[in-house]
Amino acid sequence: FLDKNLKTDSKKPTDRQEIRNALSGNLCRCTGYSKIIEAVEQVVEEIQNGAAHG
Repeated sequence: FLDKNLKTDSKKPTDRQEIRNALSGNLCRCTGYSKIIEAVEQVVEEIQNGAAHG
């Protein structure tokens, strides 16, 4: 998911609209996507920080 839909190797932080666009093909009726978006933001940040530190 992340590799195909989000630019995780970029130094530019992924914004919420980019995450929403990546999730647009998925349907979730339970959370309104807020927790999912927060989780994706956290994972992307961890990947980007890991890439920056080797």
